[in-house]
Amino acid sequence: MPIPTSTEGVFLAWEKDGQTYETLGGFIGDITLNASWKTVFIIKCVSNSYIVKTFTLTGGYTQYITLPELDYQGYYVSKWGVYAAGSDYLVIQDIILNALWEEKDIARCYNTNTSFYEIWTFNQFKAIGTTKLFPSSVEGYVILGNYRLMADITFPGTWETFTYSFSGVLDGNNKTIKRLIINSTSSSVCWGLFASIRDGEVYDLTIDVFDITLPENISSATGIIAGINDGIISNITLKNGAITCRNYESSVGGICGSNGGTVSNITIDSTVYICGSGTSLGGAVGTNYSYVENVTCSAEIEYIWNTINGSVGGIVGYNHENIEECIFNGDIYWTCEIRDKNILPSIGMICGWNEKGTLSGNDISGGTAHIDCESYYFLGIMIWDQNGRVMKKENGQTGWGNY
Repeated sequence: MPIPTSTEGVFLAWEKDGQTYETLGGFIGDITLNASWKTVFIIKCVSNSYIVKTFTLTGGYTQYITLPELDYQGYYVSKWGVYAAGSDYLVIQDIILNALWEEKDIARCYNTNTSFYEIWTFNQFKAIGTTKLFPSSVEGYVILGNYRLMADITFPGTWETFTYSFSGVLDGNNKTIKRLIINSTSSSVCWGLFASIRDGEVYDLTIDVFDITLPENISSATGIIAGINDGIISNITLKNGAITCRNYESSVGGICGSNGGTVSNITIDSTVYICGSGTSLGGAVGTNYSYVENVTCSAEIEYIWNTINGSVGGIVGYNHENIEECIFNGDIYWTCEIRDKNILPSIGMICGWNEKGTLSGNDISGGTAHIDCESYYFLGIMIWDQNGRVMKKENGQTGWGNY
């Protein structure tokens, strides 16, 4: 018996008088058999010409299917055609339903299996600043929650530093934030990716291409990761960027302006330039009240004298606690735009001024310091790093050596 085909459906059987026949055995003479068909409906859910899912239905018009829910790298399908994803769709014909993709809001980024918000886009990162705000007895509100970068993110425009302190976890997941630009005339006192970190953690992150430029009338604690760190910052790489903060009361560092927590396992590339005129200027940390360890800094650091004598260090500007196992192989420049008898350079390859802290296991063999000033000052001053390196005055010119 032949098997016919048709666009109307799927062939079921040959029929006569309600009975089906597979062969014509037992019949003599002419006979008319009618083909019975099963109606088939095909519904295709399509995204960017790719068939995400195909539904094949048989047996009538009044069947329902549940349209699939789909997400991919920070985006999700909100609709198939005009029908909501996850809704029940009444099948009445063959149809192709095209996906409508939308960027996830921060709430949709939460992964219940890991307890992390998975961040794929700039808008999702920016939303961290308003995601989980909880009252703090110290400063109003803090940001809580665990966040994990899932892709490299390029920041458009200029970055507005988060208003509230960060008390959550940011897992950089070995990804890169590109183009972090801060150029503000605001009176805020803390500048960086975060204004401040309070008992929070930031780790496994690269910042590539950055610029912080603040006018002289802004007194601040400034660093690429945070203005003030009272948490843990670790496994960070900085490259291709500059920080310029000329206010005479500022504390500036490549990673953070002021550290009361832990800064560890840091790499600051030779493509980084850090410029300041404030009380403390360091390759990694401006002022250190806690622990700085395993930092390699190859940056160019320039201190431009501006009425006060700040402390300038390849790793830390002004130190109160511990600096261990750090390497400075960059260049420090102390420059003056005027001649003044009060100019007293305070430069160290590891820290510019060590108040009472401990320095151990550090390496300055690749670092250099250059002083371009005239002070008219004839008394020598002593500035310490871990090798007892001393700055001196000589004939109105400043110089340096091992004394």
